[in-house]
Amino acid sequence: MSTQEKPDFNEDEISAQQVEDFLLANPDYFQDHSDLLNHMKIRHHTGAAISLIEYQVRTLREQNGQLKLKLRELVNVARVNDRLSERVMRLALTLMETTGTEEVVALIYERMRDDFNADEVMLNLFDNSDKIPADLEHCSGRPRDEQVEELFANLLQTYRPLCGRLKREQLQYLFAERAGDIKSAVLIPLGRHAELGMLAVGSHDPNRFHPGMGTVFLKQMGALISTVLRCHLA
Repeated sequence: MSTQEKPDFNEDEISAQQVEDFLLANPDYFQDHSDLLNHMKIRHHTGAAISLIEYQVRTLREQNGQLKLKLRELVNVARVNDRLSERVMRLALTLMETTGTEEVVALIYERMRDDFNADEVMLNLFDNSDKIPADLEHCSGRPRDEQVEELFANLLQTYRPLCGRLKREQLQYLFAERAGDIKSAVLIPLGRHAELGMLAVGSHDPNRFHPGMGTVFLKQMGALISTVLRCHLA
C-alpha cells in the first residue's frame, strides 16, 4: 500500500499570515478543494483531533446554544419588566384615589407587601412631623439633620435608589427595633433632591434586593409617591 507523500516545500518560506491572507482573499477555495477538508485536523478541547468540518459543526452548535440561552434571558427580563410596569401602573392609579397622608402610607405598605414581596416598609419624611399623626404606623417625620446627611450621603448626593445590604446604622435609623430582621433593602429618595424624605423597603431575604437590580421602576415609584405626598402635605 502506497503512502501519500508530503509536498516538498520549506515551511519557513510560507508564513501563517500569508496562508490567512490567501484564504481570506479566496473564500471559495475549499469549495473547489473539498477533499482537503478531510485531511485537516484541529485539536479539540477534549484532546482529540477532529476534522475541520466536525470542528465547524461543533462550533456552530455551541454558538447556537449560547444564542438560545441569551434569547431566553432576554425573554425573562421582558416578562419581569412587564409585571413591574403593571404594578407601578396599579400603584399610580390607587395613589390618585387617596385623600390624605394616612391613606397614602397605608396604600404604600399594602402595595409594597403584596406586589413587591416586602417584609418591612417605612416612609421617612423630612420636617413634616407636625403633619403626620404621632401614632401613624410605617411612617415617621424627622428633620434632615447631620445624622441623616452622614448616614445616607450617597443617596442624598446622587438622588438615586440604593439596593442591597445596608449598614447596621442605616437599618437602625430606618427600621428601628425591626432593623435586625432586615437582610436586604431598597431605599428610594422622595423628591427630585430627596427633599421630601426616603422610602425604605426591607426584606428578610438577603438576596431579595441586590445592587444589580434595575432602578428605572424604583425611580418611577419615587416620583409618583412624591407627587401625591406634596398634595397632601401642602
